[in-house]
Amino acid sequence: MTNAAALAIPADQLSPNPEIERGQRGFLKYRDALRMRAQLQDPAEAYMDGAVRRWVSNDRCVPRSCFGDALMALPQAQADAIQKETAAFLAEYRASQPDQPSNDERRAARAAHGPGVVIVNVVTGRRFTT
Repeated sequence: MTNAAALAIPADQLSPNPEIERGQRGFLKYRDALRMRAQLQDPAEAYMDGAVRRWVSNDRCVPRSCFGDALMALPQAQADAIQKETAAFLAEYRASQPDQPSNDERRAARAAHGPGVVIVNVVTGRRFTT
């Protein structure tokens, strides 16, 4: 029985990795991938919500990077859920941000960048001048 079979990862979700064939570095990457696969399969760490894998700790979708670290292909349902969840989070974040920065934020920006510099929050689009 292979490690992938022992962890019940479907073979079509495994992606090829040339690093595995390159000595110690490849072995460490493969060992880390097996560790991440085990974490994704551990019911105390992650669970399946339909076709979407979520973390137990926060009920959020397992991110794309974890699938890459585990050398697993990202299922389309997972990608769609990640995109939807990220869009909802960013909308909530933008709505929660004030229109103008606080005095402390202005002072810190002026100290860091100097006077007369336009600061742009790339997430919200909010601009102010130091």
